[in-house]
Amino acid sequence: MMMMMMMMMTMMMQKAQEEVESLLKTAETLALKGDTHGQRDQIINELMRVHTRFQARVAEYSTLLNMAVKFFQDLAKVPRHSILLLLLLLLLLLKSAEWLSS
Repeated sequence: MMMMMMMMMTMMMQKAQEEVESLLKTAETLALKGDTHGQRDQIINELMRVHTRFQARVAEYSTLLNMAVKFFQDLAKVPRHSILLLLLLLLLLLKSAEWLSS
C-alpha cells in the first residue's frame, strides 16, 4: 500500500512540475508577442519562486514518506508482545512526567 502511495505521489509531483513548466513557457511566449510592461518578468519570477518552494516541499514529503515506510516495515518485524510492552512503558513514562509536573 505504501508503494502505491509513493507511486501516486510521484505521478502527482510530475504532473504539477509539468504544469509549472507549461506556465513558464506560456509566459515566455506571451512576452514574445509584445510589451508586457514588466509583467512577464514578474510572472516568471513568481512562477520560479513557487516552483522552487514546490520542489523543496516535494523533497520533504518524499523523505517523510520514506521514513514512514521504513518505520512500518521495521514495526512489522517486531513481535506483538514487544510492541505492547513498549506502549505500556511509554504510557508509564507519560504518567510519571504528568505526576512530576503537577
